[in-house]
Amino acid sequence: ITSQAVKSSCAHARVFMSLDMYWHGVSGGTRYDGKELIDYVNTYMKAEGDIEWGVAFHPYGNPLTEAEWCNDNAIFISMENISVLTGYLCKNGLRNPDGSVKHVILSEQGYTSHSFNQGNVEWKQAAALAYAYYVTEANPYIDCNERSRCEAGGRCGNTSGPLV
Repeated sequence: ITSQAVKSSCAHARVFMSLDMYWHGVSGGTRYDGKELIDYVNTYMKAEGDIEWGVAFHPYGNPLTEAEWCNDNAIFISMENISVLTGYLCKNGLRNPDGSVKHVILSEQGYTSHSFNQGNVEWKQAAALAYAYYVTEANPYIDCNERSRCEAGGRCGNTSGPLV
């Protein structure tokens, strides 16, 4: 219904589902697996009419309190391993009705300029932002990269106060 409502106003508009950095192995409580949710939505969409939809992903680093990130497992997806998401969406069963790969936008991520362990790390924040744009440009399945605010101490997303 949402897709039809949006496209009735703008035929070229796209509909996206929003997912956080949690990818696999975190379901329960207030968290969900992005991979499981993609599979669920895909199954539902195919049963109800198989419309085109995309993924708005938030590949924050882990932990949020540091400017650099390390992903030595598949629990989180950050810019370091964003190809896990785009590679997964390339699977035949997950493609759009026309056979194309689902559109991906990186709609929220940011990196702190203050580390609890290292103090002021503006240079690491700048390097993380540059690397994120490099990875975006190199991945043909990512349509855009939107930076979010990150304040000192790792508070990211829609926050109030000055951007540090």
